[in-house]
Amino acid sequence: MNDAGPGRYREARLRPSCAKWYPAGCPVGEWITASTAAAYVLAHREIILGPEAALAHRPLDDEMWDFRGGEPSKRTSRTPRRRLGDRPLPGRGPLLSVRSPGSVSTV
Repeated sequence: MNDAGPGRYREARLRPSCAKWYPAGCPVGEWITASTAAAYVLAHREIILGPEAALAHRPLDDEMWDFRGGEPSKRTSRTPRRRLGDRPLPGRGPLLSVRSPGSVSTV
């Protein structure tokens, strides 16, 4: 846990069974701040896909990461959508997703 005390910051841990879908060097099975994990994943996606496509989907997939701590979401229907993937994209082609090193697929 971090020095700020239990529950203060949102933390994430990449599940070992999902490590193959993330860049080498991404901490596996280790609790780190979710913002640090997201920044790491987004930086690698941006290199591979470019800035816009890197932000198309959540960097930390709930099926591949465990989470703990932090404040519960206070999102309402009036809360601005922060992720590009939360916004409707009418008239746009498929979005790109990186699932393994060296492979790019459409979503």
